[in-house]
Amino acid sequence: MTTIRKIQDEVCAAYGIRRNELMSRRRSKMVVRARHEAIRRARAETEASYADVGMAFDRCHTAIMYVCGALTNRQANRSKYPDMTGPSHA
Repeated sequence: MTTIRKIQDEVCAAYGIRRNELMSRRRSKMVVRARHEAIRRARAETEASYADVGMAFDRCHTAIMYVCGALTNRQANRSKYPDMTGPSHA
């Protein structure tokens, strides 16, 4: 059975960052991408609630809801508009 801790460790290894960086408040692009990937995987691969995932990442459940929603919306926009580089594309 996959656990949130195992997902965090796998994502850290894949992105070449330490777990304390993943859990930190740092907002560098690489750390944020790794954190979002780990949060998305935690929701998809475990039966953990938003609150449970939030506790595992030292975040409130609404932050987890935002991450999951933002990733879903970003992926939908990429499939509709594959040439766009991001939400602020003009």
